[in-house]
Amino acid sequence: PVLGNLIVFEEDPEDLKDLIDSLELPQKRLIVVPVPDRQDKGGRGKYEGVHWALLALARDGEELRGSYYDSMGTGNLHTAQLLAAKLAPKTEVRVAPAGKQQNACDCGVFALLFAEALCRDKDPKDVTQAQAEAARKHMASHIWRLAKP
Repeated sequence: PVLGNLIVFEEDPEDLKDLIDSLELPQKRLIVVPVPDRQDKGGRGKYEGVHWALLALARDGEELRGSYYDSMGTGNLHTAQLLAAKLAPKTEVRVAPAGKQQNACDCGVFALLFAEALCRDKDPKDVTQAQAEAARKHMASHIWRLAKP
C-alpha cells in the first residue's frame, strides 16, 4: 500500500521514473496494487483512509489491461486511474465485476482475496463474504500464533 501511495503522490518525474524502473514492470505478467481512498500525502504520522480496493494490470502481449476491483462500488477508482497513469501511461482502467462485502469492515480482506483470485486465475466476482470472514479469522489466528514466544 505504501508503494502505491508513493507512486500516486510522487511529483518529481526523475524520482518517479527511478522508482518505477526499479519495479521491472515489463517482466511482470500481473501487477496487483492495493488502492486506498486516501487523497493526500499525509504527514501527520497516521493513516486516515477508510476503504481499500484493488488495481490489477494484466499483460496481454505487449499491452497492459487495467482492471479495478472494489467490494463496495467505485469510490477509489480515481486513485486507481492516477496510479495506472503513472505505472503504465495510456492504460485504461475498467471497473471489473467483483464480490461485494456485506459489512463495513472487510474491504481490505476483499482486496487481498481479489489479488489472490487473480494470481490463481480465478474470478474476483466469485469472492464471497463468507470467504472474507474465514480469511480474516485465519489471518488473526496466524498473527496470534506468530506473536507467541
